[in-house]
Amino acid sequence: SVYKFGFRLDRRPTLHFLPEPVRQWFPVGISYYMHQYYVNFHALLRCLTLHLLGHEMDKDTALEWFREVADCAESDAQELLMVLKFCTDGELLVELIHNHRVSVCEQQETLLEAVKMFSHKTSLSLSVLLLLLLLLLLPMTVSSDQPTPAKRYADCQRSCTTAWNDCYAKLGEKAGEFGAKTSPGGLVCNKQQGDCMAECARKIKAEL
Repeated sequence: SVYKFGFRLDRRPTLHFLPEPVRQWFPVGISYYMHQYYVNFHALLRCLTLHLLGHEMDKDTALEWFREVADCAESDAQELLMVLKFCTDGELLVELIHNHRVSVCEQQETLLEAVKMFSHKTSLSLSVLLLLLLLLLLPMTVSSDQPTPAKRYADCQRSCTTAWNDCYAKLGEKAGEFGAKTSPGGLVCNKQQGDCMAECARKIKAEL
């Protein structure tokens, strides 16, 4: 069965029927891509279950869900958010950050939720919190004479956007207008921009 869908939208939709904080995470942007979002419905179902029935469900089942995400090398942002928000097991959280620290730090939503742990998860010991902080800082520690991955990606993004605007200019249309975006030529420009952004992401991820 299909449990994950991606969407290309001009702006992120707000699903008002979802409770907070779940609505903040679904859908979530795809890293390194503009105007592209996805929903992992499997993670959504589990987040809703934990949010609405967390006090009633079996703790071993919840722990099994968290362990599954921590151990899987391909866990996505919404699965990581589920663990960061609802897991209170210090050892498992340390393992999650250790295994997925790059993924946690490169996505705004996951990084924000990870930072919230230090004020919201009062049950965690000081040693666990210090270890989590160290793990979060590791992927962002680079030589002072080298730009960070975020800086390199921002530079690449600007280059792609410049090329995107130039593409529209050649069509004789103003970049960003709805008509330009949906015209045959505009769709070509959009695809070129998507390819450019994907190449930026590929190069930067290869260096991590």
